[in-house]
Order: sequence, then C-alpha cells, then structure tokens
Amino acid sequence: MIVVTGSTGNSGTHFIRELEAHGFDQPVRCLVRTSTAVDGLVASPLDIEVLTGELDDPTFLDAALSGADTVVHIASLRFSPAIVAAALRQGVRRVLLVHTAAVFSRHKSASLEYRALEAQVAALLAATEHQIEVTILRPTMIFGQPRDHNVSVFIRLVDRLRVVPLINGGASTLQPVHASDLGRAYHQALTRGTLPRAEYVLSGERPVRLRELLQQISSGLGKRTLFVAVPLLLAGPAARAVRALTANRVDVVEKVLRMGEDRSFPHDRAAQDFGYAPRPVADTLAEEVAWYVARHATLS
Repeated sequence: MIVVTGSTGNSGTHFIRELEAHGFDQPVRCLVRTSTAVDGLVASPLDIEVLTGELDDPTFLDAALSGADTVVHIASLRFSPAIVAAALRQGVRRVLLVHTAAVFSRHKSASLEYRALEAQVAALLAATEHQIEVTILRPTMIFGQPRDHNVSVFIRLVDRLRVVPLINGGASTLQPVHASDLGRAYHQALTRGTLPRAEYVLSGERPVRLRELLQQISSGLGKRTLFVAVPLLLAGPAARAVRALTANRVDVVEKVLRMGEDRSFPHDRAAQDFGYAPRPVADTLAEEVAWYVARHATLS
C-alpha cells in the first residue's frame, strides 16, 4: 500500500491520473483535510481509501501510515519532518518527499525555513537504525491551470498592461515546470524502485529568459506589449522605499530581487535515473495561454 498526501492539489491530481492511466493495482491511501473536496478520489477506478485528518497530528499520522510500504508526500514540505518521523515509527520502507528548488535561492527568505526543515529530516534519519529510503524531489516554478499562481500571474499581467516593466531587462532565466510533467515524474520515481540518489531537481524542458516567456504570452494573447527594461539597481531601492512608506504592509523587495536571479536548474539526473522528460515549454505555455483566453471569454 502507498500513502499519498496532497493528492487533490495541482501536481498531486496529475499524479493520481498517472496511477489511473497505468492501471496501478496497489491500494492507495489518500490523506486529506476535512475541508477538502474528494469527489475525484471517490470516483477514481483506483483502490483508494480516503482518510481525513491533519498532517501535524502524530496520532493521525501513525494510524494513516500503519501498514504502508511507501509514502508519497506532495503536500507542504513543512510537514515533512512529521511525515518522516511517523514513517520511521511505522516501519515504512520508502518515502518520496516533494520539496522545492527554491531552497537554492540566494534571496528567498523562506529558503532558510526550507533548509531548517530538511535539516530536521536529516537529523531524524541520522538517529535511526531503521532501513528507510528517503528521496527528495525538487520542482522548480510549478504552473498549470486551474490552480496556478505562477505563470498565470504573468499571463494576467500581460493581458492587462500595455506597457510591462522588466526588471533587469527580463534577462534572468526561469525553468517553469508543468504540473502534469510533475505528476508523471512522481509516478516514474515511484515505479522505478530504489533510486541511486537522495534528491532530484524536476525542472521544465529548458531554461527560458523572462523576456522570452512574456513575449510568448503576449503573442499568444494577440497583444502588442511594450516591454521596458528597469535596472535592478533602481528596482531594489524603489521596492524598499515602498516597503518603508507603507510601514511594511506592501513588501515586494524579495520578489523584485529574485527577478534578477537565475532560477533554472538542470534535471539531467532525473532524466538519467528514472526517465524524466518534461514536454516542450513552448507547448505547455501555449496551453496555459489558450486556457486563459477560453476562460476569460467565458467569464466576459
């Protein structure tokens, strides 16, 4: 039996679809919150058991992981130490943890929290004699309707503005990854069995400059967008001034600084070890723009 957290989230939904498409024949226990809609899980052809509870409740986790061979933890990484601790208590053989490539950022303050959480996981593993395989999967910027809070922001921005400022001229590179590619990757990592490495980056097909990404969005929307370069040396102080003038109510300093940071990471190890092969970024981005256009037309 496998236990899955985050099964109703963006990439988690695609993971369940991959299990369905490949006729996964083991029992699947999905852990969800009481407020989560589970219609899709109930209707699934898989042998799914839905358990309702909180991932920070050790009693719930002990019951949920009892009898499990593998855990696929897709929900928030802040629960990873609790998941691994319960897995150790229950004698689970294998855990796949979906974390983030943002841990590599030079600016993101949350990366400090990410590192601290991963240090907790490492300490748990170092203190046990139980033979358990823990693999960390690190997606880059995740996108894919209907719950995309990354690329969809860029699409709305280009749709609404005739003139779009580009910090650092949009020269920084991104490597966004579609949620469907992640769902496929989780399935590949699960069914590959024992993996030779402790962690893998799951990035999009190739690095793309922010300016190129926005230009493709503009073309897909049929817009004639004017992109104006804003030097990072000016954008940073301006963001700090806004933060000061609003008494920290509007704080975009970190976001602005990260716009000048390359956020592209190779996924060659995942490709080599379990066949990870994301779709072309031009195709997945075009799908998102088309979805936005169709939805916008429906709403209007």
